[in-house]
Amino acid sequence: MAIKFEFEDNGLIMVRGSGVLTREAFDDAKKQVIAHIKQCGRVYILIRIEEDFTNLEASATWRDDQDDEFIQRYVSRLAIVGEAKWSEDALLFFLSGLLPFPIKYFKFSEEELAKAWLIDY
Repeated sequence: MAIKFEFEDNGLIMVRGSGVLTREAFDDAKKQVIAHIKQCGRVYILIRIEEDFTNLEASATWRDDQDDEFIQRYVSRLAIVGEAKWSEDALLFFLSGLLPFPIKYFKFSEEELAKAWLIDY
């Protein structure tokens, strides 16, 4: 999976994911987010599930670790943008309702609304 980042001055982290999400790519992405948090403090994250995203790697072990706990302390809100077919899986993957910050799913046509929700909440 290709994961691309854009780090904006206002605390917004834009994450774009495509292909198959592997555990290795996910762990590498977390390290980049942690490094940014250590420099900038609290963040807002917008994850865009690109149209060519296919799924999570079936053989990967998905678990929380100390990195997840650290990130969770510094995320103010998380918005996910993608096709409607990924909404339930994405919200389940990110444990919507169980994390200490709000998570909301938006359609591609609502990406600007997602950014506004993150920053102006």
